[in-house]
Amino acid sequence: GGVLLHPNWSALVSAGEPVSFFHMPVTLWSYSSSVLPIILTVLFMSFVERFAEKYSPNVVKAVLRPLLTLGITAPVALIVIGPLGSYLGRIFAIALSFLDTHLPVLVPTVVGAVFPLLVFVGMHLAIFPALQTVQLADMGYETVCGPGVLASNFAVAGATLAVAIKSRNAKTKELGFSTGVTALCGITEPALYGIIVKFHKPLIASVIGGAAGGVFAGISHLKRYALATPGIPALPTFMGEDPDNIFMALITLAIGFLVSFVVAWILGTEEDEPAKLKVYPASETVNEFYSPVAGELIPMEEITDPVFASGTVGKCTGVRPAEENVYAPFDGEITMVADTKHAIGLLGNNGLELLIHVGIDTTAMEGKGFYPLCQVGDKVCRGQKLMSFSLKEIHSAGYSDTVVIAITNSDDHPDVRMMKM
Repeated sequence: GGVLLHPNWSALVSAGEPVSFFHMPVTLWSYSSSVLPIILTVLFMSFVERFAEKYSPNVVKAVLRPLLTLGITAPVALIVIGPLGSYLGRIFAIALSFLDTHLPVLVPTVVGAVFPLLVFVGMHLAIFPALQTVQLADMGYETVCGPGVLASNFAVAGATLAVAIKSRNAKTKELGFSTGVTALCGITEPALYGIIVKFHKPLIASVIGGAAGGVFAGISHLKRYALATPGIPALPTFMGEDPDNIFMALITLAIGFLVSFVVAWILGTEEDEPAKLKVYPASETVNEFYSPVAGELIPMEEITDPVFASGTVGKCTGVRPAEENVYAPFDGEITMVADTKHAIGLLGNNGLELLIHVGIDTTAMEGKGFYPLCQVGDKVCRGQKLMSFSLKEIHSAGYSDTVVIAITNSDDHPDVRMMKM
């Protein structure tokens, strides 16, 4: 992308005189505030680099590979990819402007409702950055992400703090207050993994609260003038040429927080309904189980992911895998298979709730290298293969292969431990 921003190119654009390359006309675009041309250029360059890697002789590969990569990518970027990316960016900008003008309520409402689900599976990083950058560059503000996410983040905080206040469990209270405050600052992952998803009903409250705040954000035409994770520290990003905008932001977050808090309070959690929980006889209760993956065990505090290492999602153990298979550690039912195929949830007949998460940050691999062999609702037996995965793919993508096994209801089973397979 550097060639698109080179000072010599900027000088040519400023001069405005016709430019050609081997008699091919070159469109003079300024790429200083665009994102799609650079993304497309880097994508094209990845293929060129593979070509150069494959066909460059080993003797001169260190010199020839970067030379070919730059020599092919630079002119193609300036002649073809840059203008194409700019046209596509304008199309996106026109589409967003249309929604902003004619359907202003739609986008923030949908984003406010579904954003917690996207964060849970890691898809928020794949969808929003390019769109919000395009709109911000073209219009000076963005409405595609910030307003809805502001409502959603405060809805998550409201539901989490409602659980913290209402819970009778000391550990749940402590976790709820700490992660709720973090969510108020815009970081919702600890609250989502530690409270919202664990107790299920607060997730419903978060969706309703986020949608309610999103509706108001759309009606008031709330704008964000700079990019930052929406939370209390980032409220200045809603200050701009419209002096009332910041007040609309405050009302949006208040609606998201209060609606979610009230709904979460009314719905309660599974802690409030002991009669509905199955009581397992002593003969079915276990104090230990074997690891679902063969390999060396890693203590929780040595896991490189801070969410798991802190115990936010429950008592965790890491495994440095010696093979590429995941097995059911006990009889039970599959409760979750991640859309990105890297994680499986299991509810055991013994009452244990297990999250088996293969690799660290492997959500970004979008399922490549993971092969689940089960579906949600499947009844499984101890020793049944649940998944196979490729260590080579994980290593090639640059991620840790540590498999994390989290007992998400470890508060109810404090003495349970996992043993090496």
